[in-house]
Amino acid sequence: VTLEDLKCNSYEDLEEKLVPMLREVYNSKMAMAASEQKSEIERILVKKVKIDGGICLKWVCSSFNGMPDRLIFLPNGHFGMAELKANGQKPRALQLARYKMLKRLGFKVYVIDDVEQIGGMIDEIQAT
Repeated sequence: VTLEDLKCNSYEDLEEKLVPMLREVYNSKMAMAASEQKSEIERILVKKVKIDGGICLKWVCSSFNGMPDRLIFLPNGHFGMAELKANGQKPRALQLARYKMLKRLGFKVYVIDDVEQIGGMIDEIQAT
């Protein structure tokens, strides 16, 4: 954006030009913050599972969108799946449909949006 782009005849014209640009910048910053937040949750999950003697694999399923982010394998045959979200974010409709399908097959998908949920999820997986 140049000063030439912002030349306007009135305050309303300037506002009309600036508001969409500011919304775009704000949304971009929020997306970056959410991505960093999710990455931090993911990093802590992987570390905690490893400490507990398991492995936490990233599941990239390009031919079947909407599947959970992580597969969690714990000692003694315990298994779980986790979808990681930035704080307060919810799964998309396609993801919810996939989790419902997995539930019909007997699998539970944990949706984690806060590091405080990780310990409880691991305890629950180990208890099944």
